[in-house]
Amino acid sequence: MIAPAAPHAVHGAAEVLGALQRQARQAPTVVAVTAGRRRPLERLPRAPLDDALRICLGYLEEEPERFEPAAVVWHARWCMHAPELTFAEAISTLEAVQALRGPSATHAAHTLQILSDRHGLDEVAVVLAHWIAARDAGSASVHRPAGTEKASA
Repeated sequence: MIAPAAPHAVHGAAEVLGALQRQARQAPTVVAVTAGRRRPLERLPRAPLDDALRICLGYLEEEPERFEPAAVVWHARWCMHAPELTFAEAISTLEAVQALRGPSATHAAHTLQILSDRHGLDEVAVVLAHWIAARDAGSASVHRPAGTEKASA
């Protein structure tokens, strides 16, 4: 298993995540017309695949309504980064991404980590290892060092 990064490295990820989330909020949205209704589609900013995963995981924790649209985009990008990907692996990856918001989230993250390792997506596997470690420590955050408490509003 990959060891979590030192707290200073995790803090740096928090700064990157914050900047990318601000960029995502300021990015123009695409409007979809479905059954006569217009609704904005959230989009994931252009960022390295591992940073995009951090954004998705941040949405999962802090803005769950934004998770699914971002996760769909992230999954498509993940598939494009894995040229030797099989249909079965693409489906397993999509199912694991969907399961991140359920009771089997840790198992789903392990599945994503294994698939990412298999396809040479090491940075993604590291993000997942950090997220799993944070969940095991009682916090689902990938950008807060394990053992620190979330400030209350």
